[in-house]
Amino acid sequence: MYSTKKTSILNGLNLKLVPFDFDWSNYDNDERSVLTQMRKAIKFYVDMGVLSASHFCKIDHRSTKRAGAYSPRRKVIKIASWLFRSNSAQEVESTIKHEIAHAIDIDNFGIQYSGGKRDLHGRTWKAIARAIGDDGERCYDSNTVNNDTAFKYTLRTNCCGMEIGRSKMTERVRRGFERGSRTFSCCNAPRSERTVTIIDNY
Repeated sequence: MYSTKKTSILNGLNLKLVPFDFDWSNYDNDERSVLTQMRKAIKFYVDMGVLSASHFCKIDHRSTKRAGAYSPRRKVIKIASWLFRSNSAQEVESTIKHEIAHAIDIDNFGIQYSGGKRDLHGRTWKAIARAIGDDGERCYDSNTVNNDTAFKYTLRTNCCGMEIGRSKMTERVRRGFERGSRTFSCCNAPRSERTVTIIDNY
């Protein structure tokens, strides 16, 4: 049952949402099951009229720490492969809902700002996340989610915190990231702000 506060926020935004009914009966920590449920969930909210039809989903095989991500420029929702390979369907479903909430929020209301900074987990996102069945928390709980990835390097963008794992890195590639001539198309931030921090994991 929705809280009065959450319902009032959604009513004020003229946005009516209900949770999608995920079916994990065939889940075996496999990519196919995850993609199938993601596609069905996206179609559910597209048909509801709260998400544009250009949205699609992908599996992120390179992320080492981030469980999921949403790119408003590309309209893509991504789930990291390490998440479903090491965790239950419940944890995967929570992450999918988390990212779909971002997609609905930004698709309908744009990126929110607070104090001059982007606020991707503000009041609107939390209300949407809870309305579609998520807990409205910013990140997954490291005490309940397993992460068995072991890349030698982690590349973290300084604009939005997207993380990508690399097993190898040449000096030329390293210098490119350090100088800013190499970067990632991770968010809508200007290229000059999409600098990358290199973390040597071992």
